[in-house]
Amino acid sequence: MTVCNACRYCEAYCPVFQAMEQRVTFSSGDLAYLANLCHNCGECLYACQYAPPHEFGIDVPRTLSKVRVESYEAAAWPPFAAVAFRQAVDGDDRSPLGSAHS
Repeated sequence: MTVCNACRYCEAYCPVFQAMEQRVTFSSGDLAYLANLCHNCGECLYACQYAPPHEFGIDVPRTLSKVRVESYEAAAWPPFAAVAFRQAVDGDDRSPLGSAHS
């Protein structure tokens, strides 16, 4: 997210990048907040000059999807229900944009 925060090219694409501009560093709570703003639309991925096949290989939707699942697992009640979220990610053979496009 540091490269994204420095580049700012995707700022007009979604609320994630607008919310990022108020932060210089990101705590785990900040990342969970940003991940839950992301809807896996993929617009930032298509516009990103650092997306694969660039050597940086930045894939914001996939990264935020993983963080979002972790936040869902942490908030699951009862705690044993968190395994339902984990199974969806472990068998991840979906498109690069996640379940929204599978």
